[in-house]
Amino acid sequence: MTERAASLLARTRRAAGWSQRELATRAGTSGPTVAAYESGTKEPRFDTLARLLAAAGRSITVVDESPARTRRARRSAALAAATAVLVEADWDRALHLARDNLDRMAATMGSGVGGRWLEEWRRILDRGPVAVAEALTARSDHARDLQQMSPFAGLLDDRMRLVVLAVVDAVAD
Repeated sequence: MTERAASLLARTRRAAGWSQRELATRAGTSGPTVAAYESGTKEPRFDTLARLLAAAGRSITVVDESPARTRRARRSAALAAATAVLVEADWDRALHLARDNLDRMAATMGSGVGGRWLEEWRRILDRGPVAVAEALTARSDHARDLQQMSPFAGLLDDRMRLVVLAVVDAVAD
């Protein structure tokens, strides 16, 4: 879906006569995120793509979800759950890492729509490890969008990530 989503998103944005930043603002995300989606370096979840298209007056529907998409969703949920376990196991380390990551992300995003997601993460961090674990494991559309901006990059090392993904893939087969 990446190439088609990237092309569709770019064509829709250009047809509206908007910059990536303007589309991002109207859709509630950041300019760098739209750029990553359009270049194909990052793939939007379906609901995120639908939100971006809706901001430009377009819509999209799914007739049949592919097994690959379902696999990505399972893998993403498992990584978020593993992160939640580490957050609760070593709250001080996770909190320090998250705050550093939020500061770095804020420096590159500014105070636009992406900044609102970062501020929401700051409020969640202030509520403690249980609130963070709940945010990481919730399955609502809003929670999944919030998880896309997770400040916990680097908490799971490469070995742990590979183990989690191997387990998910083995269980799904």
